[in-house]
Amino acid sequence: MGERLFEALYQQKPLDTTGDFFNLDMVRFDDYDTQNLKGIVRSWDLAYSNEEKGDVNDYTAGILMKRTIDDYYIITELTYGQYGERLNKVLKNTAYLDTPNTPILIETGTTGGASKFYFNELRKNYLQGYNVTQSEPIGSKVDRAAPLRDAILDGKLIINVNDEARARVIEQLKSFPLGKHDDIIDAMSYAYNHLAHRANNIITRSGR
Repeated sequence: MGERLFEALYQQKPLDTTGDFFNLDMVRFDDYDTQNLKGIVRSWDLAYSNEEKGDVNDYTAGILMKRTIDDYYIITELTYGQYGERLNKVLKNTAYLDTPNTPILIETGTTGGASKFYFNELRKNYLQGYNVTQSEPIGSKVDRAAPLRDAILDGKLIINVNDEARARVIEQLKSFPLGKHDDIIDAMSYAYNHLAHRANNIITRSGR
């Protein structure tokens, strides 16, 4: 479990800012050539809270991740917020900016029932013409994040975003899995797992 998690869970001591699950010392924050890519994906972890109405719980996170031909995984953009009724339009506008060359992963909860209905409506009415797949949350958050953790340990993750987005990503990397928010980590995990198992997802030109 690690001393930090043990102290937080069983000794009621608050989390510090050093991180434990992810080794932040191995994360790179530099520019990297993204012209020759093996794959690209926009991964969403959705929430339906509305900051304008006073909701303070969940956020929607959309990660744009690219895989280079030498197998580095680069985060080049983060869309993050509490969009409420504007959520569908945010997804549509982001897809337009990313271009149809960018596959889209959307996690709406389980793949059946109301989640499946919402996903189908979203794909039909807002994302028609795009390559959209529903991400199924299999296993625990820690299980899903384990491959991403290994990639970080191997020095394969590069975060190249603006200062505000970078601070948000670092904050969740530090506090995972006991932090208040882990939506960015979920989106990153889905993106990495998708790209790591689709080595032949060659694209002709990148989005933004």
